Amino acid sequence: MPSYRCLTSATQNRVNPIAVFRWDDYYDDTDALMLAHSRLRQRFHGVTRSLLATSAAQVALFDVPLLLELLAEDRETMLEPSAFLRQEAVRREWDARTERSRVLGSAVVFAGNERVHSCIKVQDGGIDRRLWRSQVNVLLPFLEEERQNYIRKYERYLRIPFETDFGVIRDCSDLELSHLSYQAEHYFRNQAWLDLPRLQRLKESRHALAHLKTIPLQNVLGFLDC
Repeated sequence: MPSYRCLTSATQNRVNPIAVFRWDDYYDDTDALMLAHSRLRQRFHGVTRSLLATSAAQVALFDVPLLLELLAEDRETMLEPSAFLRQEAVRREWDARTERSRVLGSAVVFAGNERVHSCIKVQDGGIDRRLWRSQVNVLLPFLEEERQNYIRKYERYLRIPFETDFGVIRDCSDLELSHLSYQAEHYFRNQAWLDLPRLQRLKESRHALAHLKTIPLQNVLGFLDC
């Protein structure tokens, strides 16, 4: 539901009149994220908590009761909340044809833009882009750190110079996850210590985010630290 505030102020002609103002942008995405982090602090930590909090905040947006309900669910539901949102839409008697209305709370100005409630969005185009934003915010830095960690750990085994379609790489630090995966698969395939399956998941995940796609749930769960 849209939020309002009542203020009492004095004017030259009246004393303490009541005025009603819209609460739009007094609660925004930063507030939602802070609330989500505080609620998850005792259950999760590190990358796990950051991703769950960001995902829940991106999905719930301006709907605080929905955010609190989502944060009480398990991590799989927080990361892939489509079924949860459809059930909530049924409870509210909303569908894809529901009017986008501030009065209903189905569309509200949030962080400067009018946003459609996720319970409607999930039935009308899906919420993949909202989930993608949360993954980009948290997992893209994580993937970059993993790339650099892998290079530091296995630098002495990596082959340089390395020829690519875009030129020759002469510095190990310039090798991307796709290059690392290629070398591990073609040059060291039987070396279990290289953890080729994990490296391939990292590569696939980085490729997905670069093309506005979400990382599959099982891959995400494999990255989480709790």
